[in-house]
Amino acid sequence: TTGQVVSLLLLLAVVAVRGPRRVPRAERPAAAAALLVGVTGAAAVVLYSLAVRQGLLAVVAVLTSLYPAVTVLLAALLLHERTTRTQRVGMAVAVAAVGLIALP
Repeated sequence: TTGQVVSLLLLLAVVAVRGPRRVPRAERPAAAAALLVGVTGAAAVVLYSLAVRQGLLAVVAVLTSLYPAVTVLLAALLLHERTTRTQRVGMAVAVAAVGLIALP
């Protein structure tokens, strides 16, 4: 979180010195995607911090460790990448493990 605040302050300082620049029309989709990534990344850090403070750390840590599976799923859905059998089995085992950990 501190790193993100420092990055934002540096970005604001650069904008103050150089002035705001218009994004060329051809680069607007990339700029919008970058903004979306930044906002969702910041939201993820805030939500993770809240979960660690208010939830069970063991459950939060296990769920957080599943982020590579989310990356593989997003690549398959958005980029139409093919998953290997090993990846599918690994994701299924990981989901089953989370289910077993969550059992009382």
